[in-house]
Amino acid sequence: MKKRYVFVVVVAILIGLIIIAYAHNKQKKTITLRHKKSG
Repeated sequence: MKKRYVFVVVVAILIGLIIIAYAHNKQKKTITLRHKKSG
């Protein structure tokens, strides 16, 4: 039971990190696109 709980927590952390990384990457892309348009 305890092992299963630890596994769920690890998976949740990994999913959270992936979402944060994806959102950060998307934000970076929009910023670079804006700079190209203004340039």
